[in-house]
Amino acid sequence: MNAFVQCAAYLVVLIALAKPLGTYMANVYEGRYRFLAPLENLVYRVAGVKPEDDMDWKRYLWGVLWFNFIGFGAVYALQRLQEECARERHLALCRELETVMFADETASPYRAIGAKLGMSEGAVKTGAHRIRARLRDLICEEVRQTVASHEDWTGEIRYLIQLFER
Repeated sequence: MNAFVQCAAYLVVLIALAKPLGTYMANVYEGRYRFLAPLENLVYRVAGVKPEDDMDWKRYLWGVLWFNFIGFGAVYALQRLQEECARERHLALCRELETVMFADETASPYRAIGAKLGMSEGAVKTGAHRIRARLRDLICEEVRQTVASHEDWTGEIRYLIQLFER
């Protein structure tokens, strides 16, 4: 019975919000309402996007393919790193350091991670450095397997670095 009430409440809220949200979205798409314009302009500036430029289908396709390629490679490298951490019995440290490695504001400080795992702060910092270095090596290995020569590999790594610097 509880599930039925939740579904009914969800449908009522959904139907009630359909018209106002539809109107809001139409205004945004037509350029009449730009509530988040400052944030949008900041994201464009950081990403190097020129809002007045059109994106044809080829440019869009390359953007989607590169985004997915980089995402796939990063996830694959992270999974290999977790496998190595598990094999070497460092999985708890790896899991605790995931937020630290990606500069998450909610990450616990090294001292707190050390206290939780029974390690010193210095040992946690050393572990974080080694894990980052291994992740970098895994990403480089994956890129190396996708290109024919060392020159191609160097160019590909430079291109990836440029993408992340934007």
